[in-house]
Amino acid sequence: MTCLNFCRICHRKRTSLILDHDFIVKVREDRTILNDVISENPVKKEPHTVDKFTFVQQLEQDAAMRAENRRNREIIADNFRRLGNKAFKEQRYEEAINLYTKAVDYIKDSPILYNNRALSYIKTRVYKRALIDCDFVINRLDEKNLRSWLYRAVAYFNLDDQVNFEKSIKMAKKHNANEIDYIDKFIDRIKDI
Repeated sequence: MTCLNFCRICHRKRTSLILDHDFIVKVREDRTILNDVISENPVKKEPHTVDKFTFVQQLEQDAAMRAENRRNREIIADNFRRLGNKAFKEQRYEEAINLYTKAVDYIKDSPILYNNRALSYIKTRVYKRALIDCDFVINRLDEKNLRSWLYRAVAYFNLDDQVNFEKSIKMAKKHNANEIDYIDKFIDRIKDI
């Protein structure tokens, strides 16, 4: 390894110059790397400055635009969710899965959508896919989500995994101590799901 490559990698507090065709990389004392293309008539670039008011105004516009986009995506996702719920009630589980998946494409952080899809997977006996949705909710969105823990228990029950079934029930009770009666009733009718 040559010194020039070493300086670029290690970010030592020294200045070095690396030339490669018409490209120059400068390593500065403050450990930032500046890239400039060398031309026949080099032009010094002035740093782009924006006053504080303009900067804050742009941030507010960006936040407002993102919020509006989020609201629009939520409306679309909610429509797909409703259609999925209708298909589920009519026992068209594959169609419900597809509709919930379309809803998830618009809103990726809704535990309801993943739980609905997980229950649809359980109804179609695709238990491992149901586990994936339940685990996503538990690990990424809401660790205490009761439906996810219970659907996870159902999937493990149907996969004959008694250890993980009991662990899921235990965690459901731990995170939802005020719902113990509901959890016990759910366990009693778990064979019907």
